[in-house]
Amino acid sequence: MANYVRKGDDLIYTHKLALVDALQPTPITVTTLDSRSVFVTPGEIVTPQTRLEVAGEGMPRGKTGDLVFDT
Repeated sequence: MANYVRKGDDLIYTHKLALVDALQPTPITVTTLDSRSVFVTPGEIVTPQTRLEVAGEGMPRGKTGDLVFDT
């Protein structure tokens, strides 16, 4: 999944969209690592700095002693 990057406990998904979609926010479909579809609708105009968080999605926290490699 080329659009995903892990930074610590965060899983970051980058999505490119057309200018018209950024100016009139429309739902974005994100395919998760386990092949589910999650729909995210921005509440405002999208800029290159826009970040949306989806509660309950992302990388699970490791147990104490688990190795996590951050690239």
